[in-house]
Amino acid sequence: MPLALETSSRQLGVAVIDGERLVIERWFDAASSTFNKRITIGGRRFLERVRGYDRDEITRLFTDAGFAIHDIYGDFSGARFSDDSPRLILAGTRNA
Repeated sequence: MPLALETSSRQLGVAVIDGERLVIERWFDAASSTFNKRITIGGRRFLERVRGYDRDEITRLFTDAGFAIHDIYGDFSGARFSDDSPRLILAGTRNA
C-alpha cells in the first residue's frame, strides 16, 4: 500500500536559543516519498531528507536482500503494525 500522507500541510516551529533564531519546517513530498526538514539557525540553513517506504515496498527490499522478516511493529513499544502506526519496524534475520 503506498504512503498516504497529507502533502500540503507543513509544520513550522520557531524558537530563540542562545540569542539565535531557530526555524524548523517539516513536510512530506509525495512525488519523491520523502520526509523533509529544513532547519534555519541564524544565517545557516540545513536540509534533512529521509525516504519513506510503505510496508509492501520495504518488505520486498528486505526479502530481496536475503532477510527473513519475523515480526513487523508499529512503534518502539512493540505494538503490532497497522495503517495508523507512527512507525514501521521490521525484525528478522539474514538467511544463511
